[in-house]
Amino acid sequence: MKNPTRIVMRDRLEFFSQEREIDTTSSDKFNTYKKADYRSTIGFKIKKLRTNQGKTLEEIRAYINTKLKKDIPLATLYSWAKGSQPREAANEVDAVLDEMIAEHEAITGGAWCSGEEVRSRMLALNKELSVKEMSDFTGVPKTTLFSWLTGFTKTKRKRFEEFEKSIHASISSNHLKNL
Repeated sequence: MKNPTRIVMRDRLEFFSQEREIDTTSSDKFNTYKKADYRSTIGFKIKKLRTNQGKTLEEIRAYINTKLKKDIPLATLYSWAKGSQPREAANEVDAVLDEMIAEHEAITGGAWCSGEEVRSRMLALNKELSVKEMSDFTGVPKTTLFSWLTGFTKTKRKRFEEFEKSIHASISSNHLKNL
């Protein structure tokens, strides 16, 4: 006598092992989307504000909320930045973003220092001061300074320039003390 569970299992295996035709037309549209693909002008403008003007999503959100007198969630703004379109008031949001871009000056060199730029500038500073001395003078953690020295980490341009100013000020004050 045959075991009934084995028969059922065999039937299920035969069912799942059969080749099936899959309609790929609906899944193809998802495969063409790339992470850095900004399909909407709103997403492109948000990216421009973040990379050129150094604005955070929270700052952009606050600006849009005050101009439109609405409370737009941060998650919604994030999805717009990734390429989705607003359901309501798309033209108004687009106009507000244009206004924000016009009001805020772009940062020379971009809002971010590339990893290689940070590394080369850190190596030049490291000739005069050790990482420990840089950390003591500026208050920037040693781990951050070591990650900047590797060249794999980008950082905000304003933060790095403030760091450099405080380093140069400490170098000149130490130089005067030694005279």
